[in-house]
Amino acid sequence: MRFYSDDITDTVAHYCERIDGSGYPNQVTGSEIPFLAQICGLVETYELLINPYHCTRAISPANAVVYLNKAKNQQFDASLVEEFIKAIGIYPTGTVVELSSGELGVIVSQDSKKRLRASVVPVLSAQGDILKNYRLLDLSYASGRDEDQTMAIRRGVPSSVVPRGILEETHSWLFDRRSDRTRACR
Repeated sequence: MRFYSDDITDTVAHYCERIDGSGYPNQVTGSEIPFLAQICGLVETYELLINPYHCTRAISPANAVVYLNKAKNQQFDASLVEEFIKAIGIYPTGTVVELSSGELGVIVSQDSKKRLRASVVPVLSAQGDILKNYRLLDLSYASGRDEDQTMAIRRGVPSSVVPRGILEETHSWLFDRRSDRTRACR
């Protein structure tokens, strides 16, 4: 598919419109809103729910999915919402979750067939202490003897509950770890 400057201009001009006419600047409705503008409006709404301008108002990605589901056929086309949710899952990569152990961790990867059994890096203990040594938990196993294999995601939490610096450290640790493995394979 090829896009032209008019497509981009139309997308930017209409991404705040909603299919029920509640958007702005022109209260355009339904299919009058360009498809790419509908996608951008949906993505921006989701992003502002989980990462609002004022971080204390952040909600978990799972709660943002609930919000989007309620907005189907009102603010957003139902099929577009459903496809978006299928694409990202309830706990997208980068989501902060509470594990069954009480620890808080960050989703670092997921399998599209096992969305609730992702790979997680715990960052805070059940008591709220910062974990100094990161470890990667593969939750893709439904059960087993090992502690990591019986652990599960209890719920998603807003990213604002974890100090920002810790999330950045986790990100660096993960990518340093991956680049070390890449170098070792050469």
